[in-house]
Amino acid sequence: MAGRFLQEPIRAVGEVFVGTFGLGGIFVGQVALDSLPFTVSEPLLLAGYDGGLGFWALTTVAGLGSFCAGIVGWGLGKLLGTWSITRQLFARYRVDAFMARYGAAFVAVGAITPFPYSITTYAAGATGMPLWQLCLSSLLRFPKTWGYMGLVVWSYYGGAAV
Repeated sequence: MAGRFLQEPIRAVGEVFVGTFGLGGIFVGQVALDSLPFTVSEPLLLAGYDGGLGFWALTTVAGLGSFCAGIVGWGLGKLLGTWSITRQLFARYRVDAFMARYGAAFVAVGAITPFPYSITTYAAGATGMPLWQLCLSSLLRFPKTWGYMGLVVWSYYGGAAV
């Protein structure tokens, strides 16, 4: 529906956004959106694309922002892991044991699927997953961003090539 009825307003907003903030705005927006649970960044990326940013530059910068959001989430998780309520909840629901066994795979699933990535990164930080493991799993944010944005652009433009 947005592709049919809202292309012009989205393009106008995208041109203003890109003209004002450029790829730096995409990076900062992506870090902010992917650091928070239950947010989506596709509208930001679509505005950037409609505003004139090239697909590969846009999605690569967005992938980098998303990767960095994983590090931010890990740091926030480290902070949350110091709270007694977090430790009690994690002990009650055996999150520590789950993360010790499946942590890197859990982050990888969050990195490539619609499951909230930030939740996986918070859990990784709170349970003491080494940062290098989080970073390795978070590399999947690049193909996820390229693929999902490719689908968004393809569907938005009615099957037109990226």
